[in-house]
Amino acid sequence: MDVVGKFGLMFTDTDIGAGGCVSLYAATCSEALQFLVTNFERWHRRILAEQERCLGLERTIEQLARQHRALELQLAQYYAPLDSASFETVRAPQGGTLRRADTFERSASVHLESVGSTEDDQFFDAVSVMQHQSNEALAASDLNPPTQVRLSLPRTEGVRASATSLISLESVDESSGSDSCAEGSTESELQLRRPPPATSERHRGSYTEAVRASVPPVSLTVRKRRTTIPPSPKIALNLWSIIKNGIGKDITKIPLPVNFNEPISFLQRASEDLTYSELLDRASETKDPVEQMAWVAAFSVSCYATTAIRTGKPFNPLWGETFEFDRSDDSYGWRLIAEQVSHHPPGSALYCESVRHGWKVWLEFYLVSKFRGKYMSVFPKGTVNLLLPDGSRYTWTKATTVVHNLIVGSLWIDNYGDVVIRNHTSGYNCPMRFIAHSYFGRGPPKQVTGVIQNPSGTPKCLIRGCWDSHIESQPVSEDGSPVGDSKLLWRATPPPPGSENIYNFSLFTVELNEMEPGVAPTDSRLRPDQRLMEDGAWDQANEEKRRIEQKQRAKRHRWEEEQASSSEPLDPLFTPCWFSLVTDNVTGEQSYVYTGKYWEAKSRQDWSCCPDIY
Repeated sequence: MDVVGKFGLMFTDTDIGAGGCVSLYAATCSEALQFLVTNFERWHRRILAEQERCLGLERTIEQLARQHRALELQLAQYYAPLDSASFETVRAPQGGTLRRADTFERSASVHLESVGSTEDDQFFDAVSVMQHQSNEALAASDLNPPTQVRLSLPRTEGVRASATSLISLESVDESSGSDSCAEGSTESELQLRRPPPATSERHRGSYTEAVRASVPPVSLTVRKRRTTIPPSPKIALNLWSIIKNGIGKDITKIPLPVNFNEPISFLQRASEDLTYSELLDRASETKDPVEQMAWVAAFSVSCYATTAIRTGKPFNPLWGETFEFDRSDDSYGWRLIAEQVSHHPPGSALYCESVRHGWKVWLEFYLVSKFRGKYMSVFPKGTVNLLLPDGSRYTWTKATTVVHNLIVGSLWIDNYGDVVIRNHTSGYNCPMRFIAHSYFGRGPPKQVTGVIQNPSGTPKCLIRGCWDSHIESQPVSEDGSPVGDSKLLWRATPPPPGSENIYNFSLFTVELNEMEPGVAPTDSRLRPDQRLMEDGAWDQANEEKRRIEQKQRAKRHRWEEEQASSSEPLDPLFTPCWFSLVTDNVTGEQSYVYTGKYWEAKSRQDWSCCPDIY
């Protein structure tokens, strides 16, 4: 009887007896066990990483549920049937208890701790207007309507306050006029003005129904922005057939159809760095150099959160293309202007100022990319600058981005490299390292680590986390050992439902390309090929893309011919309208700095300096 060996060799029962079969079986089991032991650590790390992601999602959902429950309880308290007691203004500390006035024989407390409030919660006032529409119902109930209700809504980490919580509306009473709020009230007070005691249950029920029926729709003074865009047609093309001749070259010089793009430009993609600008607001509010550096470090990492699942290539901006984004009238409280100041290599300049907190961010970066066959590396050259209201000046650079699996497999993105954040005013610095992905590395993927150091180099605080999910800080001793509890600085907002159908855009990204009146004629929103791609007309978008690029090349060729035939030097082909090249007094580098003229030109609608690029 023949026995098949491990490597497919044929052995006879004369060559291998019963003992030989047992030995062969034992050797096979030993190899299988060795394989399991070798790969156990890798599988274990993957399971831990997946568990961490699930826990993060659970914490986010639990946080939203607590907020929802808190709002329900406060609204239910207001709309509950009214009893014969009147309420006085009672001071309620954050996370504390709201109590009735001492005129009652028995005090009733409404504990907000049951909905998860803590001492660290921040509260914003939301003022609702109650305007009675039915005077007959009020006359029948013989009650006076409430003039103002001020509800304190918690704002937890990672959830931006609603726009309605930032608007104060005056109370209107058609029958008796409006009453003003009690003087001396503070933001932590809950002001409830109730009517005089009712004489019967019927009156109380009539009043409650009248109030509910009289609530008008809330009219926001801020602009209501869109929440989605047309879904992607997902027309597939063979990427290798297009870029196979570009190995080792700059990818920005290889013409690509819009099938590999996403319907925003590099200027708009750079503006996404301000998605979590509330971190800069927090940095502006503290004077402690270590805490301030921690908030700035968290902001510098949050800029990469949108790159984790975004594999589409933004449109290369045309020379002279601009993009403005004015969010000064909503919860962000800032406005920015960006311009393409160079063509080869592609160079962009951006300036953003907070009209509410006073910080300023400006940056200039050049994208240098190399196609390596299986992957593409993008090296952003340039410096990010930050000026806080207390005069602190920060600078840092960008990490390297790599797009993997360009030929086979699913595209995925990684960021790696060393980044040093410097405070040129106080002398503090924070060296940070974006750890490159490795199948054999320890810990979860996409890790970021850093240490805040004082001017003498002594470590003060540890910064750690993942660039696509969260960043936390923890104090350290002089030898660098962690001490005390860690503090969560930033957590990424989960993508909206169905984002995989709209290029994995976040809500902030969806708002970037929304049409707005009064923008410059060179604004990215007006670019026809980009607009056609967003609308799903990819064939027409490719035609427009070729036309626009050919128009720009023809203009440059004409200028080069005139320059060659002219005996005197001609004016430059293009001069930036809103940025000028200057030498920085702090860093000593030459960079493009905002001239401060854009918003004034927009108010006059004077776009005479803008070139015809579309």
